[in-house]
Amino acid sequence: MPLDKYPFSERYGWLQDKYGLSWQLILSNPEGEERPFIVPSLMFVGKVCGKAEESTNFYMSVFKNSRRGIVAHYPKGMEPDKEGTIMFTDFMIENQWFAAMDSARAHNFAFNEATSFMVYCDGAVRLAQGQVRSLVADRPDHDGRDDGKRHARTDRPPHASVPADEKTRYRRIRKGI
Repeated sequence: MPLDKYPFSERYGWLQDKYGLSWQLILSNPEGEERPFIVPSLMFVGKVCGKAEESTNFYMSVFKNSRRGIVAHYPKGMEPDKEGTIMFTDFMIENQWFAAMDSARAHNFAFNEATSFMVYCDGAVRLAQGQVRSLVADRPDHDGRDDGKRHARTDRPPHASVPADEKTRYRRIRKGI
């Protein structure tokens, strides 16, 4: 997006650095609530396009001390983006601001293990009290155990991103050979 005026900011735009990392520049509202200098941003594309609002509501329900900041929905006539989906929103979880948006445009990326958030916990008790269970409970590769830990399902091999020789090693370990 070129540096320009948008419904959620007087000046906003994207640039990419020499390493391929995307940076979004946004002019904050001087009369509005202060935001940190750098904010992690999530773009919902492909199969998850249209899920930005649902997911951010879910994340805010999982963690305490959460709230919504700005929200701007796509208006009619901005195809291929669907009217009512998230053009931009920001939200706070445990004093950390995040941003999110939907994009129905063609992109050569999606969420994967290369991007993740670390949640520092004040002990195993906190993990067992719901956050981890809530985050992974509906995943198709979660086995449903309710002990606060993430367990891979045992009825299929690990994700396809594991090299074939590692899959064979994994199967041998699981079978005890």
